[in-house]
Amino acid sequence: MNVLATEEKNSTNYIIASYVMSNIYTLKKSQNLTTGYLAKQCNVSKASISRFCRDIGIEDFYAFKYMLKNYYPTPTVTTKYTFLENEPTVKERFVDTFNKSLEVFQTQIKQEQLDDLTKAIHDSKRVIIMGHQQSFAMGLILQNDFVSGFYKYMIVSGEPSEQVDYLLNSTEDDLIIVISATGTFFNHTFIKPKMHKRTVGAKLYMITSNENVDCPYADEIIEVAKTYDYPSTILMNMYIGLVSSNYFRLYVMNNHE
Repeated sequence: MNVLATEEKNSTNYIIASYVMSNIYTLKKSQNLTTGYLAKQCNVSKASISRFCRDIGIEDFYAFKYMLKNYYPTPTVTTKYTFLENEPTVKERFVDTFNKSLEVFQTQIKQEQLDDLTKAIHDSKRVIIMGHQQSFAMGLILQNDFVSGFYKYMIVSGEPSEQVDYLLNSTEDDLIIVISATGTFFNHTFIKPKMHKRTVGAKLYMITSNENVDCPYADEIIEVAKTYDYPSTILMNMYIGLVSSNYFRLYVMNNHE
């Protein structure tokens, strides 16, 4: 999914990813999937298929086939809407649920923690934001705020192989911000097996809406909600805006006075 969001539409990786996602259930059931077959369907070379596997963080085509065989739709998308079950109308229930979540948000957010994150962004030579799919999009929003408003460049990474490289090779001058609504970022098939190689490097913050997340790799976990549901996704976006607002208050506004 991240390939489709980050690659040019005419790139080889985009063409392969688009075909795979459009035919994932057929490929999943195939007993004779080969690099030659996939290359022919995508009108690319077999070498391009091998490079695609490496680019998305998979060691080889055999690992790619294993991933396909074990692919199942994530339940997290549909579980976001379970609060609407057995409701005759959507609007009232949705707004009521969001308002209750907003009350939790107001008590959940700690100003000291927000200030610490904001200071870390300001003081770090390099800020790297990581996320998958929807969380990746939140990273782009934060990047846009800082680049266009505060002249502070941030790297946003959505590719697992690139993320692993940053995680393993960052320095103490760097800051890594992982945005993960479900808190399962490090459970990713391509990331978790590599994390034992990580030595002391960048300070790592995780922003999540799962209060029960257990992440031994994070120096600081910021929980913006108690449960992962649709309102919590909105609250995650609100926290991203809160980070930008706090940075403006602490480091930009005073310079304008």
